[in-house]
Amino acid sequence: MVAAAGTALTAGSGCLFGSAHRGRADSVSGKVTNDATEQRTVTARLVTSGGGADLEETYELGDYETAEFEVQEPDDDYTLAVEANDGVAGETDWDVTPCSNHVSVAVGGEGVEFRFTQC
Repeated sequence: MVAAAGTALTAGSGCLFGSAHRGRADSVSGKVTNDATEQRTVTARLVTSGGGADLEETYELGDYETAEFEVQEPDDDYTLAVEANDGVAGETDWDVTPCSNHVSVAVGGEGVEFRFTQC
């Protein structure tokens, strides 16, 4: 039993300390949810550190409806910007690794919340 616990700790330590998951991700993906009770137009942009856009998608989302996106062979870092047609907007930096290659974005009535995958 002690040996099994030691093996589990060793296997999990790469995620805890990040060393096992550095490197290039094969893809990035996300979902954008309209966390409001009215239909809105929501635009998501992934902008590279060089200023180019790898993604610019606009979605017509009903109340609590979700849209998904994916980019193959992504850059290592982005600025993710999300804006609704009623002026609610937010942006965040995204350091892409295989351990942080998915984001859930909730576009609420007054702000935007970003939740990235974690190991």
